[in-house]
Amino acid sequence: MKRQTICLLVACLFAFAVPAAAKKHSKQNPAALALFKKAIQLSDIQSENSTPFRLQATARIFNGQGQESDGLFVVFWAPGKRWRTEAMFPGYTETSGRDGSTLWSKKSYEYEPYPVSLLWQEISFGDTLRSFIAKPRANASETEKPRRKPTQLPLDKPKPRKGTDNECVRAAGFYQFCFDPSTRLVQTFGQAGPLRFEYGDYQPFGSKLFPRTMRILYPNGKKMVELQVTSVLSLKTPNPALFAPVAGAKERSAPARLNCGPGKVIRAKITHEVIPIYPAQAKDHGIEGTVMMYVTIGKDGVPHMLWVVNSPSPLLSAAAVEAVRQWRYRPTEFVCSQGNQVIVSLLDVNTIITVHFRL
Repeated sequence: MKRQTICLLVACLFAFAVPAAAKKHSKQNPAALALFKKAIQLSDIQSENSTPFRLQATARIFNGQGQESDGLFVVFWAPGKRWRTEAMFPGYTETSGRDGSTLWSKKSYEYEPYPVSLLWQEISFGDTLRSFIAKPRANASETEKPRRKPTQLPLDKPKPRKGTDNECVRAAGFYQFCFDPSTRLVQTFGQAGPLRFEYGDYQPFGSKLFPRTMRILYPNGKKMVELQVTSVLSLKTPNPALFAPVAGAKERSAPARLNCGPGKVIRAKITHEVIPIYPAQAKDHGIEGTVMMYVTIGKDGVPHMLWVVNSPSPLLSAAAVEAVRQWRYRPTEFVCSQGNQVIVSLLDVNTIITVHFRL
Protein backbone atom coordinates (compact mmCIF):
# COMPACT_ATOMS: atom_id res chain seq x y z
CA MET A 1 0.00 0.00 0.00
CA LYS A 2 1.29 3.46 -0.85
CA ARG A 3 0.03 6.94 -1.52
CA GLN A 4 0.85 9.30 -4.38
CA THR A 5 -0.02 12.94 -5.03
CA ILE A 6 -0.92 13.29 -8.71
CA CYS A 7 -0.88 17.06 -9.16
CA LEU A 8 -1.37 20.42 -7.50
CA LEU A 9 -3.81 22.97 -8.91
CA VAL A 10 -3.07 26.49 -7.67
CA ALA A 11 -6.36 28.30 -7.06
CA CYS A 12 -8.25 26.45 -9.79
CA LEU A 13 -7.92 24.51 -13.00
CA PHE A 14 -7.76 27.60 -15.20
CA ALA A 15 -5.38 29.83 -13.29
CA PHE A 16 -3.83 30.52 -16.71
CA ALA A 17 -0.24 30.58 -15.63
CA VAL A 18 1.62 29.86 -18.86
CA PRO A 19 3.33 26.45 -18.77
CA ALA A 20 6.99 26.31 -19.67
CA ALA A 21 6.17 24.58 -22.96
CA ALA A 22 4.06 27.55 -23.99
CA LYS A 23 7.00 29.93 -23.86
CA LYS A 24 8.23 28.47 -27.12
CA HIS A 25 5.25 30.07 -28.85
CA SER A 26 5.45 33.77 -29.55
CA LYS A 27 2.44 34.59 -31.78
CA GLN A 28 -1.30 34.14 -31.80
CA ASN A 29 -2.59 32.13 -34.73
CA PRO A 30 -4.95 34.46 -36.70
CA ALA A 31 -7.55 31.72 -37.34
CA ALA A 32 -7.60 30.72 -33.66
CA LEU A 33 -7.80 34.34 -32.56
CA ALA A 34 -10.76 34.92 -34.90
CA LEU A 35 -12.49 31.80 -33.57
CA PHE A 36 -12.16 32.98 -29.97
CA LYS A 37 -13.45 36.46 -30.85
CA LYS A 38 -16.48 35.04 -32.67
CA ALA A 39 -17.30 32.76 -29.72
CA ILE A 40 -17.06 35.70 -27.31
CA GLN A 41 -19.23 37.90 -29.52
CA LEU A 42 -21.82 35.11 -29.81
CA SER A 43 -22.10 33.91 -26.21
CA ASP A 44 -20.36 36.18 -23.71
CA ILE A 45 -23.07 37.78 -21.56
CA GLN A 46 -20.57 39.30 -19.11
CA SER A 47 -18.78 41.85 -21.30
CA GLU A 48 -18.68 45.46 -20.11
CA ASN A 49 -21.40 46.54 -22.53
CA SER A 50 -23.76 43.68 -21.66
CA THR A 51 -27.11 43.94 -19.90
CA PRO A 52 -27.20 43.19 -16.16
CA PHE A 53 -28.87 39.86 -15.45
CA ARG A 54 -30.05 37.37 -12.87
CA LEU A 55 -29.27 33.73 -13.64
CA GLN A 56 -30.67 30.77 -11.76
CA ALA A 57 -29.63 27.14 -12.19
CA THR A 58 -30.22 23.84 -10.51
CA ALA A 59 -26.93 22.17 -9.64
CA ARG A 60 -26.37 18.48 -9.08
CA ILE A 61 -23.04 17.34 -7.64
CA PHE A 62 -21.85 13.74 -7.98
CA ASN A 63 -19.04 12.26 -5.89
CA GLY A 64 -18.10 9.62 -8.47
CA GLN A 65 -19.49 6.76 -6.37
CA GLY A 66 -23.19 6.99 -7.12
CA GLN A 67 -23.97 9.58 -4.44
CA GLU A 68 -25.33 12.97 -5.42
CA SER A 69 -26.44 16.24 -3.88
CA ASP A 70 -28.93 18.67 -5.39
CA GLY A 71 -28.71 22.40 -4.88
CA LEU A 72 -29.43 25.83 -6.28
CA PHE A 73 -27.01 28.35 -7.79
CA VAL A 74 -27.99 31.98 -8.38
CA VAL A 75 -25.93 34.73 -10.05
CA PHE A 76 -26.51 38.48 -10.16
CA TRP A 77 -24.21 40.33 -12.57
CA ALA A 78 -23.72 43.92 -13.76
CA PRO A 79 -20.96 45.83 -15.60
CA GLY A 80 -18.27 47.50 -13.52
CA LYS A 81 -16.95 44.32 -11.91
CA ARG A 82 -20.12 43.79 -9.90
CA TRP A 83 -21.49 40.33 -9.24
CA ARG A 84 -22.99 38.14 -6.56
CA THR A 85 -23.33 34.36 -6.38
CA GLU A 86 -25.44 32.26 -4.02
CA ALA A 87 -24.86 28.52 -3.65
CA MET A 88 -27.28 26.46 -1.56
CA PHE A 89 -26.65 22.75 -0.94
CA PRO A 90 -27.59 20.40 1.90
CA GLY A 91 -25.06 21.10 4.65
CA TYR A 92 -23.35 23.98 2.84
CA THR A 93 -24.30 27.52 1.83
CA GLU A 94 -22.23 30.33 0.41
CA THR A 95 -22.83 33.91 -0.72
CA SER A 96 -19.97 35.70 -2.47
CA GLY A 97 -19.70 38.90 -4.42
CA ARG A 98 -17.74 41.80 -5.77
CA ASP A 99 -18.57 45.48 -5.76
CA GLY A 100 -15.92 47.09 -7.93
CA SER A 101 -12.65 46.43 -6.12
CA THR A 102 -14.19 44.85 -3.00
CA LEU A 103 -14.35 41.06 -2.90
CA TRP A 104 -16.31 39.39 -0.11
CA SER A 105 -17.81 36.06 0.89
CA LYS A 106 -19.86 34.40 3.60
CA LYS A 107 -19.64 30.61 3.90
CA SER A 108 -21.09 28.07 6.28
CA TYR A 109 -17.57 26.56 6.34
CA GLU A 110 -14.25 28.35 5.87
CA TYR A 111 -13.32 26.12 2.92
CA GLU A 112 -15.79 25.42 0.17
CA PRO A 113 -16.26 21.98 -1.40
CA TYR A 114 -14.18 21.74 -4.56
CA PRO A 115 -17.12 21.18 -6.96
CA VAL A 116 -18.89 24.28 -5.59
CA SER A 117 -15.79 26.36 -6.30
CA LEU A 118 -16.09 25.44 -9.98
CA LEU A 119 -19.71 26.57 -10.55
CA TRP A 120 -19.03 30.27 -11.15
CA GLN A 121 -15.95 29.36 -13.15
CA GLU A 122 -17.97 27.27 -15.58
CA ILE A 123 -20.66 29.91 -16.05
CA SER A 124 -17.97 32.57 -16.62
CA PHE A 125 -16.46 30.84 -19.64
CA GLY A 126 -16.48 34.19 -21.45
CA ASP A 127 -13.85 35.46 -19.01
CA THR A 128 -11.81 32.35 -19.75
CA LEU A 129 -11.88 33.02 -23.49
CA ARG A 130 -11.11 36.72 -23.06
CA SER A 131 -8.07 35.99 -20.91
CA PHE A 132 -6.35 34.43 -23.92
CA ILE A 133 -6.96 37.25 -26.38
CA ALA A 134 -6.87 40.35 -24.15
CA LYS A 135 -3.99 42.69 -24.82
CA PRO A 136 -1.76 43.30 -21.78
CA ARG A 137 -2.65 46.47 -19.91
CA ALA A 138 -0.11 49.30 -19.96
CA ASN A 139 1.24 50.75 -16.72
CA ALA A 140 -0.87 53.41 -15.07
CA SER A 141 1.89 55.96 -15.58
CA GLU A 142 2.89 56.48 -19.20
CA THR A 143 6.27 57.77 -18.08
CA GLU A 144 7.09 54.59 -16.21
CA LYS A 145 8.87 51.83 -18.04
CA PRO A 146 7.16 48.47 -17.72
CA ARG A 147 8.98 46.03 -15.44
CA ARG A 148 8.76 43.29 -18.02
CA LYS A 149 7.73 42.98 -21.61
CA PRO A 150 4.00 42.15 -21.83
CA THR A 151 3.21 38.79 -23.39
CA GLN A 152 0.08 37.33 -24.86
CA LEU A 153 -0.99 33.75 -24.21
CA PRO A 154 -0.48 31.82 -27.46
CA LEU A 155 -3.22 30.13 -29.48
CA ASP A 156 -2.33 27.39 -31.92
CA LYS A 157 -4.01 26.79 -35.26
CA PRO A 158 -7.53 25.27 -34.99
CA LYS A 159 -7.70 21.57 -35.79
CA PRO A 160 -10.75 19.40 -36.53
CA ARG A 161 -11.66 16.93 -33.81
CA LYS A 162 -11.94 13.35 -35.04
CA GLY A 163 -15.48 12.08 -35.38
CA THR A 164 -17.08 15.53 -35.05
CA ASP A 165 -17.55 18.78 -36.95
CA ASN A 166 -15.92 20.68 -34.10
CA GLU A 167 -12.70 22.67 -34.28
CA CYS A 168 -10.32 22.63 -31.31
CA VAL A 169 -7.67 25.16 -30.39
CA ARG A 170 -4.72 24.47 -28.12
CA ALA A 171 -4.12 27.47 -25.89
CA ALA A 172 -0.89 28.22 -24.02
CA GLY A 173 0.39 24.84 -25.14
CA PHE A 174 -1.82 23.11 -22.58
CA TYR A 175 -5.56 23.87 -22.68
CA GLN A 176 -7.98 22.74 -25.36
CA PHE A 177 -11.06 24.70 -26.43
CA CYS A 178 -13.48 23.05 -28.87
CA PHE A 179 -16.13 24.95 -30.85
CA ASP A 180 -18.99 23.70 -32.99
CA PRO A 181 -19.51 25.01 -36.58
CA SER A 182 -21.55 27.92 -35.17
CA THR A 183 -18.53 28.94 -33.03
CA ARG A 184 -20.32 27.96 -29.82
CA LEU A 185 -17.98 26.64 -27.13
CA VAL A 186 -18.73 22.96 -26.47
CA GLN A 187 -15.73 21.68 -24.49
CA THR A 188 -12.82 22.95 -22.43
CA PHE A 189 -10.13 20.78 -20.91
CA GLY A 190 -6.42 20.55 -20.17
CA GLN A 191 -4.27 18.03 -22.00
CA ALA A 192 -3.01 16.71 -18.69
CA GLY A 193 -5.76 18.20 -16.53
CA PRO A 194 -8.21 16.13 -14.52
CA LEU A 195 -11.48 17.84 -15.50
CA ARG A 196 -13.49 18.39 -18.65
CA PHE A 197 -16.03 21.21 -19.01
CA GLU A 198 -18.95 20.76 -21.43
CA TYR A 199 -21.55 23.24 -22.74
CA GLY A 200 -24.75 22.62 -24.71
CA ASP A 201 -28.42 23.45 -25.35
CA TYR A 202 -27.70 27.07 -26.31
CA GLN A 203 -30.71 29.39 -26.02
CA PRO A 204 -31.17 33.08 -26.92
CA PHE A 205 -30.60 35.76 -24.29
CA GLY A 206 -30.99 39.18 -25.88
CA SER A 207 -28.63 39.20 -28.86
CA LYS A 208 -26.54 36.37 -27.40
CA LEU A 209 -26.74 32.60 -27.19
CA PHE A 210 -26.06 31.08 -23.78
CA PRO A 211 -25.76 27.39 -22.80
CA ARG A 212 -28.58 26.07 -20.63
CA THR A 213 -26.79 22.81 -19.87
CA MET A 214 -23.27 22.71 -18.44
CA ARG A 215 -21.30 19.77 -17.06
CA ILE A 216 -17.98 19.11 -15.39
CA LEU A 217 -16.65 15.57 -15.80
CA TYR A 218 -14.24 13.52 -13.70
CA PRO A 219 -11.12 12.03 -15.33
CA ASN A 220 -12.97 8.71 -15.75
CA GLY A 221 -15.75 10.43 -17.71
CA LYS A 222 -18.32 10.36 -14.92
CA LYS A 223 -20.19 13.55 -14.09
CA MET A 224 -18.94 15.71 -11.23
CA VAL A 225 -21.32 18.67 -11.69
CA GLU A 226 -24.38 19.18 -13.85
CA LEU A 227 -25.85 22.67 -14.14
CA GLN A 228 -29.25 23.22 -15.70
CA VAL A 229 -29.98 26.92 -16.20
CA THR A 230 -33.67 27.48 -15.48
CA SER A 231 -33.81 31.23 -16.14
CA VAL A 232 -31.72 34.19 -17.29
CA LEU A 233 -33.54 37.48 -16.74
CA SER A 234 -32.46 41.03 -17.61
CA LEU A 235 -32.10 43.51 -14.75
CA LYS A 236 -32.66 47.03 -16.05
CA THR A 237 -31.57 48.83 -12.88
CA PRO A 238 -30.06 46.38 -10.40
CA ASN A 239 -30.16 47.44 -6.77
CA PRO A 240 -26.59 48.43 -5.68
CA ALA A 241 -27.26 46.64 -2.38
CA LEU A 242 -27.15 43.35 -4.29
CA PHE A 243 -23.38 43.62 -4.64
CA ALA A 244 -22.60 45.01 -1.19
CA PRO A 245 -21.28 42.58 1.45
CA VAL A 246 -24.01 40.78 3.38
CA ALA A 247 -24.05 40.70 7.18
CA GLY A 248 -21.26 38.50 8.47
CA ALA A 249 -19.31 38.45 5.20
CA LYS A 250 -15.53 38.59 5.17
CA GLU A 251 -13.63 40.79 2.75
CA ARG A 252 -11.20 38.95 0.52
CA SER A 253 -8.06 40.65 -0.76
CA ALA A 254 -6.79 40.19 -4.29
CA PRO A 255 -3.82 37.83 -4.61
CA ALA A 256 -0.42 39.46 -4.09
CA ARG A 257 0.63 38.22 -7.50
CA LEU A 258 -1.48 41.02 -9.01
CA ASN A 259 0.37 43.69 -7.05
CA CYS A 260 4.00 42.78 -7.58
CA GLY A 261 6.47 41.74 -10.21
CA PRO A 262 7.36 38.31 -11.58
CA GLY A 263 7.21 35.57 -8.98
CA LYS A 264 7.13 31.87 -8.45
CA VAL A 265 4.93 29.35 -6.69
CA ILE A 266 6.56 27.15 -4.05
CA ARG A 267 4.28 24.16 -3.82
CA ALA A 268 3.05 22.65 -0.60
CA LYS A 269 5.23 19.90 0.84
CA ILE A 270 4.05 17.21 3.19
CA THR A 271 5.66 17.39 6.63
CA HIS A 272 3.66 14.71 8.46
CA GLU A 273 2.12 11.68 6.80
CA VAL A 274 -0.08 8.99 8.34
CA ILE A 275 -0.20 5.68 6.47
CA PRO A 276 -3.79 4.43 5.99
CA ILE A 277 -4.78 1.27 7.86
CA TYR A 278 -5.92 -1.43 5.46
CA PRO A 279 -9.45 -2.44 6.65
CA ALA A 280 -9.52 -6.10 7.72
CA GLN A 281 -12.91 -6.63 6.07
CA ALA A 282 -11.54 -5.34 2.75
CA LYS A 283 -8.56 -7.71 3.03
CA ASP A 284 -10.83 -10.66 3.82
CA HIS A 285 -12.88 -9.97 0.68
CA GLY A 286 -9.84 -9.36 -1.53
CA ILE A 287 -10.73 -5.69 -2.13
CA GLU A 288 -7.89 -3.53 -3.41
CA GLY A 289 -7.46 -0.51 -5.65
CA THR A 290 -6.96 3.26 -5.63
CA VAL A 291 -8.87 5.95 -3.78
CA MET A 292 -8.74 9.36 -5.47
CA MET A 293 -9.85 12.51 -3.70
CA TYR A 294 -9.83 16.28 -4.12
CA VAL A 295 -8.47 18.11 -1.09
CA THR A 296 -8.03 21.77 -0.23
CA ILE A 297 -4.70 22.40 1.51
CA GLY A 298 -5.25 25.57 3.50
CA LYS A 299 -2.88 28.33 4.46
CA ASP A 300 -2.59 26.49 7.78
CA GLY A 301 -1.14 23.43 6.03
CA VAL A 302 -4.14 21.30 7.02
CA PRO A 303 -6.22 19.28 4.49
CA HIS A 304 -9.80 20.55 4.32
CA MET A 305 -12.99 19.50 2.48
CA LEU A 306 -11.83 16.04 1.42
CA TRP A 307 -13.93 14.90 -1.53
CA VAL A 308 -13.65 11.27 -2.68
CA VAL A 309 -14.16 11.10 -6.45
CA ASN A 310 -13.22 7.51 -7.25
CA SER A 311 -12.82 4.42 -5.07
CA PRO A 312 -13.22 0.64 -5.34
CA SER A 313 -14.98 0.42 -1.97
CA PRO A 314 -16.48 2.61 0.80
CA LEU A 315 -14.24 0.68 3.21
CA LEU A 316 -11.10 1.90 1.43
CA SER A 317 -12.53 5.40 1.06
CA ALA A 318 -13.08 5.72 4.81
CA ALA A 319 -9.57 4.45 5.60
CA ALA A 320 -7.95 6.84 3.08
CA VAL A 321 -9.91 9.88 4.28
CA GLU A 322 -9.17 9.12 7.93
CA ALA A 323 -5.44 9.02 7.21
CA VAL A 324 -5.25 12.05 4.91
CA ARG A 325 -7.15 14.19 7.43
CA GLN A 326 -4.11 13.81 9.70
CA TRP A 327 -1.52 14.84 7.10
CA ARG A 328 0.18 18.19 7.52
CA TYR A 329 1.89 20.36 4.91
CA ARG A 330 4.15 23.34 4.59
CA PRO A 331 1.64 25.65 2.85
CA THR A 332 1.97 26.73 -0.76
CA GLU A 333 3.70 30.11 -1.14
CA PHE A 334 3.69 32.71 -3.89
CA VAL A 335 6.94 34.70 -3.78
CA CYS A 336 7.37 37.88 -5.78
CA SER A 337 9.26 41.17 -5.67
CA GLN A 338 8.12 44.77 -5.47
CA GLY A 339 11.14 47.01 -5.83
CA ASN A 340 13.65 45.79 -3.25
CA GLN A 341 10.93 44.14 -1.17
CA VAL A 342 10.20 40.41 -1.33
CA ILE A 343 6.53 39.56 -0.80
CA VAL A 344 5.51 36.08 0.36
CA SER A 345 1.82 35.13 0.24
CA LEU A 346 0.33 31.87 1.49
CA LEU A 347 -2.22 30.27 -0.84
CA ASP A 348 -5.12 27.88 -0.45
CA VAL A 349 -4.78 25.23 -3.14
CA ASN A 350 -6.80 22.35 -4.48
CA THR A 351 -4.90 19.14 -5.00
CA ILE A 352 -5.65 15.62 -6.16
CA ILE A 353 -4.41 12.91 -3.82
CA THR A 354 -4.46 9.19 -4.56
CA VAL A 355 -4.06 6.44 -1.99
CA HIS A 356 -3.22 2.95 -3.30
CA PHE A 357 -4.30 -0.21 -1.47
CA ARG A 358 -2.54 -3.37 -2.65
CA LEU A 359 -2.89 -6.87 -1.19
